[in-house]
Amino acid sequence: MAFFFLGVVLGLFEFARLAGLATLGISGGLAFGIRMMLLKQGLLFSGTSQFAINWVLIALFGILGGVLIAWSRVHRGGIVGPFFQLWVLLVR
Repeated sequence: MAFFFLGVVLGLFEFARLAGLATLGISGGLAFGIRMMLLKQGLLFSGTSQFAINWVLIALFGILGGVLIAWSRVHRGGIVGPFFQLWVLLVR
């Protein structure tokens, strides 16, 4: 929620609009990554030796979400996507 709020606040200012969009993209990517890890009964990779792999994949989805927003030509999808990902994560 903090990333979401930070992205909205940064998006209010003209000089920080791209940073706000990237923050929203990161939060949407993190939400998508968390949902991917919770697909089955345990985590996607369960076990004590594979626990770190889950967090690495979540971080990669977050970075990918931010990069896709920053390099995208159409920012509307960059705004709608993270809102939808966070809404689905929070509603469940």
